[in-house]
Amino acid sequence: MACNSPLCGICDFKQKCVPSTAWCFECNEGLCDECKEHHILNKASKSHGIIPVNEFQKLPCLIGDHRNCQDLTDINDVVCRIKSSNMMLEIENSMREVTADLQRIQKNRAGNLLSLKLHRQTIKQEIQKARQTVNNHFDRLGRTLLKELHIIENNERKKISKILASVERKEKEIDELQKSLVKIKQNASNLQTYLISKQIEHALMESESLIKSIQNNNELSDVIISFQTNDMMKSLENISNFWKIVVQTSQSNISLVDRKTNTQRPKLILSLRATLIISMKR
Repeated sequence: MACNSPLCGICDFKQKCVPSTAWCFECNEGLCDECKEHHILNKASKSHGIIPVNEFQKLPCLIGDHRNCQDLTDINDVVCRIKSSNMMLEIENSMREVTADLQRIQKNRAGNLLSLKLHRQTIKQEIQKARQTVNNHFDRLGRTLLKELHIIENNERKKISKILASVERKEKEIDELQKSLVKIKQNASNLQTYLISKQIEHALMESESLIKSIQNNNELSDVIISFQTNDMMKSLENISNFWKIVVQTSQSNISLVDRKTNTQRPKLILSLRATLIISMKR
């Protein structure tokens, strides 16, 4: 029976002209829908490689111009030997190598995650240490300032107390002379009154001299103790500029397979590492 190709091989054997819808590489013949179902269910042929016939027709070795070409390998021969071919061995080796590389990368990245945790703990300790250093520095500075404050206050108190003692002594002396003057007016002679008056005048002159000395030496100026900060202390508001977390990268020593040359080659996988940089002048 004359039929247009491709035909179902089994139906053609039965002298039936049935167009094929699939192609079996192992049997090297076409199959119609019905025969394809039986072919798939058959224990001997269920593992055969079957593709739609329209895809089979697109294969280069079956295009019209190539039918007469020489030195071409029949695709059927290739397909029949595919499971034991070098190509399958290469694919299997490549799959093992890719899997090994993926596992190496996974191990490497997991190690970097662990190292990041360790870096964080180390930086935390460095921050606490830096903070303790700052606290100790300001504690020492505070003790020094308090000691200086105590000395300054005592010195100023002594100066003021000395003036008070002189003034109180003169005041007491004038008070005694005033009492003597009252008694002299009542009971003393004129000569005695004159002599006491001169003594009082001398005491008054000394008191006036003391007052002028106090004025001229600015000893009546109020002493004020205050706490002042210099411009460097203002930078404490920007204390974050003293410390900084820095992210750096370093080359990993992991080796991955170069599948072009099938050799181990170092792969530059970057590992993250955080460090704390402290730039602080004490």
